Amino acid sequence: MFNIFKNNNKQKENNNFNDKNQKQNINKTQSTYQNLSSFIIPTIKNETISDIKKEIIQKANEVIKKEILTSKQSSQYNEVIKFLQVDEKMYDAFKIFKYLITNTKYDQNAFTEKRKDIENHLTFDEIVIKDIYRCLCKNKTICTGYACSMVYLLEKIGIKASHETISPPSKDKNKYHEVVVFENQGKTYISDPTLIRILIDKAEIKKPTINNFCYEKDYYFNKIRPNWIVVAQYRNINIESDDINNLTNYEIVK
Repeated sequence: MFNIFKNNNKQKENNNFNDKNQKQNINKTQSTYQNLSSFIIPTIKNETISDIKKEIIQKANEVIKKEILTSKQSSQYNEVIKFLQVDEKMYDAFKIFKYLITNTKYDQNAFTEKRKDIENHLTFDEIVIKDIYRCLCKNKTICTGYACSMVYLLEKIGIKASHETISPPSKDKNKYHEVVVFENQGKTYISDPTLIRILIDKAEIKKPTINNFCYEKDYYFNKIRPNWIVVAQYRNINIESDDINNLTNYEIVK
């Protein structure tokens, strides 16, 4: 870009000289940045995560107000529950499930972004925050984002939940998936929002319904994903915690 005046040798020399000086200045700048990066980068990262947490909390409150609190004020709320033949807890969980699937698309680009987070050495909890952020605030995610976001929202409305990493039979042991686990009336249920979203995208089903939003755990591992096993359990996603490195408790079970 520096040698556009080809008929002027003096201009060439001047431009080459300027080019050399610019390169030297760039190298000095890069060297200075590298020396300071150990002080600058952690500050930028922490501020970013803090801002992301605020956005998540604001969005989560908006979702709960719209999908849960406003719904409960409707004169038709009890009629809908009676028609669907579910209790209030199950219906509220379904509303969260339906919101996530309807408003957030399954997007492999989110996986690329998550890989960058891992390469940038974000902590486990920071990665969870970014998963939820992409799902709730950017409306794109993969299975971890759906699962973490659903658990977070369920916990905020008083429904104890966790998400589990599951794996297929040993021949595909490098393949993992995230699902939501919650209990109601003495039974354990699995909810798989990623599966339903993908089926909708493939036009195999039309929309999330009360019948496909969750399955009893035994049925899920016998009929939906036969022979898959739980390899890790994660609990207590608490974005409101001031301790950025203690948002989740997890246990490797197999």
